[in-house]
Amino acid sequence: MTSDPDYGVLHDCAEFTYNASGMFCNTTMVDMFSVPLSIRLTGAKDQTTGTLREGGRAAAFAAVREVPEFGRLVVDDTRIIARPGPGRRAVRRGLLRALHRPNDGTTGPVAAILGAGFNRSTLVGSAAQPMTDPASFYRTGLTNHYAKAMHAAARDGKAYGFAFDDVADFASYVQDTAPTGLRLTLTPF
Repeated sequence: MTSDPDYGVLHDCAEFTYNASGMFCNTTMVDMFSVPLSIRLTGAKDQTTGTLREGGRAAAFAAVREVPEFGRLVVDDTRIIARPGPGRRAVRRGLLRALHRPNDGTTGPVAAILGAGFNRSTLVGSAAQPMTDPASFYRTGLTNHYAKAMHAAARDGKAYGFAFDDVADFASYVQDTAPTGLRLTLTPF
């Protein structure tokens, strides 16, 4: 909201969980994207995720701006909001049932696969889900153009552009059961 004193402040988020099982982290873009971040996690393996291609931030902003229905989600050169409000309201009006994310092992995985299919626009093309070939993602006009832009901007093609982007391992996520180090890097704009 423009009346918020922090409205014009450049900021972003990353998610971390550290417990007895290890370290689990990602560069999240689920709600918005503003600052290019990468995570390097060392331990049993040396892993990096979240690194953008050179010029990736500008390319993501430009790609989202180009789509009229998504262009209004770009806030100056500060951030891109991940989801248009009308999409959320359509669910509330009962046109679609809300996809719940319980960890019961049954409805959660179904919701995740359906969510990935909706966002990547692969449900229309194939009954076999989840689709695992990224060349089949975002190929229709009715797709999540924000997530498409985030994946195109990522050096390894992985981004957490929507809540179920980890389906078929397309999220900017790393984990290690024996972590020894973590580095969060603000990468060049």
